[in-house]
Amino acid sequence: MIISKPYVTSETNEYGTFSKICADIEFSDKTKNTLFFTVPKAFEEYLTLDRCDGFLIGLLPLAISKNEPIKCMAPVSEKLLYNINSLYLKTLLSHAQHTENVKIEAKSTNTFYNPTSNATAISAGVDSFYSIFSNLSNQNTKSFNLTHLTFFNVGALGYYGGSEARKRFTDKCKVYGELSEKLGLTFLPVDSNISEILMMDFNVSVTFRCFAAVLVLQKLFRNYYFSSSRSLDSFMIDLSVSEGYDLLNCYALSTENTTFFTTGSEATRLEKLKEISKYAITKDYLNVCDSGSLHNCGNKCLKCLRTELELYSLNLLDEYKKVFDVDDFKKHKAGRVAKIIEYIPYSKMEGKWFKECKAEAKRNNVHIPFASYIIALPGYIKFSFMAILKKSKVLRGLVHKRISKDGSFNFIEKR
Repeated sequence: MIISKPYVTSETNEYGTFSKICADIEFSDKTKNTLFFTVPKAFEEYLTLDRCDGFLIGLLPLAISKNEPIKCMAPVSEKLLYNINSLYLKTLLSHAQHTENVKIEAKSTNTFYNPTSNATAISAGVDSFYSIFSNLSNQNTKSFNLTHLTFFNVGALGYYGGSEARKRFTDKCKVYGELSEKLGLTFLPVDSNISEILMMDFNVSVTFRCFAAVLVLQKLFRNYYFSSSRSLDSFMIDLSVSEGYDLLNCYALSTENTTFFTTGSEATRLEKLKEISKYAITKDYLNVCDSGSLHNCGNKCLKCLRTELELYSLNLLDEYKKVFDVDDFKKHKAGRVAKIIEYIPYSKMEGKWFKECKAEAKRNNVHIPFASYIIALPGYIKFSFMAILKKSKVLRGLVHKRISKDGSFNFIEKR
C-alpha cells in the first residue's frame, strides 16, 4: 500500500466552502483510491500537508487486514513513527493472523507547529457529555480546558459510509453547531470517505478512524480527549474491539504536536449520568440512539433501552422528558427491562452493568419489575446459546464464512 504526499483541494456546495486534504492510495493489487478529510474553509490553514500521519493511522487496520506493507511518500512524525515501529505495531501483529508482510516504510519529521487548542468529540451521548464537562473549565489546569468540539463522519453514522451517513452528518452538524455555541466552544465538523475505503466493522477500527481525522489537523490540536465507554480494568488487546486498548492507542499514536488522552475510563456509566445530569443542557440535547437519528428511538435500540433504565434507576428519568418518551417507558416498563435482561448471557459487561443498575435502583427505592425476568426467559435462552456459539471455534466455523464480507476476519484476535 502506497500513500502519496497529502494535497488540498477546494469545493463549494449548498452548505458552504470547504477544504479537502487528500492522499492517493495504491494497493498491492494495483487498485487505486483517494482518501480525504473535508473541513470548513476557515480551518484550511491547520491542515498538515508536510506529513501523512492521519492517513497512515486511518489505513493501518486495513493494511493489517490485507497483510500489506505501507509505504509513505511523505514523512511521518518522528515520535509517532518511533512508537509504531518500536512497540505498537509489534503488539498488534502478535494478536493478528497472517501479517508477516505488514511493516511501515517512511521518513520522519519532528517539525513542531506549536498548536494551542484542545478538543473532544461531540455526539451528545453520555460519554461525550461527560468528556465535555470534565474538561470544560478546570481552574487548576486552564491550559487543558476545551476550546473546540469536533464531529467526524468516519463511521459512527454508518459503518460503510455512503449518502445516508453523509445526510445524517449534515443534519447533526446543525444541532451540534448550536449546542457548541451554547457551551461557548468552536465547532469543527470533518467529513471523510474513510468508511467507504476501509469497508470494515466500525468496532474493529473506530479509534483509528477518529485519530486519523485529528492527526490531519495537528497544527490546531495540542490535546485531544477521546471518550471511553470502558473502565481501565477492562483493558484488553482484542483486535475486534479497538476501544478495548485505547490506553495504548492514546500513548502510541500521539505526536510531538498532538497528545491523545482517554477520558471517562475512571467512571462507570451510572456515575457519568449522575454527573452530566447536573447540567440542564443535557436534558434538552442528550442523544444516545444507535439509529443515528436526531431523536432517541426509546425502545428499538439497546443504547436507548439501557439509558432509560439507567435514568430510571437513578430516579432521574422524569427530568429527561424532552429527549425520551417517559410515559411510554413507564407504560411498557416490564417489557423494556426484559429486552435488556435477555441480552445478559451474551456479554459479561452487560451483566455487570445490569447488576449496578439494580443496586442503584434499590438505593433510590425504584422498583425493577419481577415480570421482566419472566418475559425475558425465551430471549435469555437464545442469547445463552449464541454466547456458546461465539466462544466455540468449531461451532462458529459452521455458521460463519472464513472470510467476512468486510475483509476484517484476519484482523480478529487469535483464539
